[in-house]
Amino acid sequence: MADRVVVHRCHVRFLPFANCPTSALLDHAPATECFFRLRHTSDALEMEVDSLQDENAQLRARLASLQASRTASSDIIPPPPSASSVLKPSSVTQDGTLIDYGYLEKIQTELRSFRNQLMEKEDTLSRLRGEQAVSPDMWAQREALLGDYTTLKTLQAEAAGLESLVTILDKEKDEIIKQTEIIHRELVARGIGAGHGVQNTRVQIEDVDEEEDILQEQEEEEEEEEEEEEPVEENGQVVQKALADIRGWVDAAVRDWAEVSGASLSRTR
Repeated sequence: MADRVVVHRCHVRFLPFANCPTSALLDHAPATECFFRLRHTSDALEMEVDSLQDENAQLRARLASLQASRTASSDIIPPPPSASSVLKPSSVTQDGTLIDYGYLEKIQTELRSFRNQLMEKEDTLSRLRGEQAVSPDMWAQREALLGDYTTLKTLQAEAAGLESLVTILDKEKDEIIKQTEIIHRELVARGIGAGHGVQNTRVQIEDVDEEEDILQEQEEEEEEEEEEEEPVEENGQVVQKALADIRGWVDAAVRDWAEVSGASLSRTR
């Protein structure tokens, strides 16, 4: 009868049955050793695959948390990034969100690398188990699918960035429209006030012109009166001079008469 083999973490123990010669065990020793080597290699590969799967799950969780934080921060209005920063997220650290898109892209690259390693280990494990190995064409298709998936995620991130940028631009456009309306109203109000001010200024200028005309007319009238009074004053001066001359003549005549009368009286005596 065949032997029964019990494996406990690479510890092999043979349990011979009755009427089983020892030479039969020795005859099966090389095959048994090869089997245990393959079994040990398979266990090691399974442990490595489990480790890679755990690491892959951790990276997925970390990537999901970063994307969730980025989605949650889209409600906050950040400074408007340029088009180049949106198309190249690897070179941008957006203020206010504390997300390093370069590090995010690095994590995506590492995730893709771990997926490739995981597929390689699964292929090796399937060959050791005697399962049908993956064909090279299928392997190339898997790599292409991973590349397309990574590109899709990158494009989705860029699309989200563009959507946030469009939202910011729409809000800025609305603010500019509101400011334009306010400025237009102020200009209209100032234009109406300026129109009243111009009318008042024109009335004041007309009043000043009228006052200047009146003053000019008064000055002309005063000049005419002065011109009329000048001949009168000149005539008065002439009369006064004539009177002074006459008075001088009278005084001289009186003196002469007094002298003549005095001389005649003295002669009479």
